[in-house]
Amino acid sequence: RLNDLIIHHDQASAHKATQTMEYLEAQRVKLMGHPAYSPGLSPCDFLLFPKIKELLRRKNFQDINELYAAIQEQMDGLRQEDFC
Repeated sequence: RLNDLIIHHDQASAHKATQTMEYLEAQRVKLMGHPAYSPGLSPCDFLLFPKIKELLRRKNFQDINELYAAIQEQMDGLRQEDFC
């Protein structure tokens, strides 16, 4: 089903053409915009990192190694469904 999709939209002229946008809107496809002049950003910046940040919020770590271990544990536990 197309309405389950989230497309990382880079604003290329073909991608933002009226016909393309009307089709995506009619199919209820969700668009995740890409900030202009930010080629270094990836979907991880929008999906993975906020998810990890939320999971680790309000936790205290004794040192950087404990923080790294907690991040790795959270990443190992993520499933595809966590991003839908």
